[in-house]
Amino acid sequence: MLAEAAGQTRPGWEDAAWLALRHGLPGIAQGVKTKASSLLAAHRQAWSLCGLDASDPWRQILALSDPVDRLALATGLGKSIDTADFTGLLTTAFAAQVDKAHRRALALVVYLSVRDRRELPAIAVETLATEAREAIQPSRITHQVHGTQLTACRETAAVCSGLSDTLRDKHCRNLLQSLLPDGYKGTKPADLRETFNTLWAKFHLPC
Repeated sequence: MLAEAAGQTRPGWEDAAWLALRHGLPGIAQGVKTKASSLLAAHRQAWSLCGLDASDPWRQILALSDPVDRLALATGLGKSIDTADFTGLLTTAFAAQVDKAHRRALALVVYLSVRDRRELPAIAVETLATEAREAIQPSRITHQVHGTQLTACRETAAVCSGLSDTLRDKHCRNLLQSLLPDGYKGTKPADLRETFNTLWAKFHLPC
C-alpha cells in the first residue's frame, strides 16, 4: 500500500518475502549484522524450493545444504538429473573441499560411482579424471624424504597396515599412497581414511 501511495511499483511476492526476511531478523535490534549476499542466497534457495513440485528431484537436492550431500543424492538419482545440472553440482562440491587430499578422495569415490555412465559430459569426466587419476592408477616411485614428508610416509604406512583386502580398503590404500610424499598438507592419513570411508558410505558403494 505504501509503495502504491508513493507512486512506486508494488513488489511481487518474492521481493516482499525478501524484504520481510531482511528486515525481520531478530538480531537486528541487537545490532547483529548478517552478510547480505549469504542471506540473499539462502532466500533464493528457499524460494526456489517452495516453487518445486513435491515429486521434483531438485526439491530433495535443494533441501540439503552440504554440496557433497547434494552430489551424493544426485548421483543416486541417476538420469532423472540433467547432465549439465550434475556437472554443476560436481564442480560446486569440488570447490568446497579444503585441500588436495580431500578433493582427490571425493574424486575417487564419485568416479567409482559414475564410471559406467556414458551420458556424462566431457567436462565432468575430465574433472574426475584430473583429480582422481593418481589414485585410480597409482605409480610406484621411490622418494628421498625427510622431515614432514618422512612423517607422512610413516603415518601412511601405519594406516595402510590396518587396512583389509576389501574393495573399499584397496581403493583407500591407493588413495593414501598416491598423496605421498607431499600431499598431506592440512590433513593426516588417518583423518583422510575416515573421510574416505564416510564418502564411500554416503555414495552407497559396495564394501
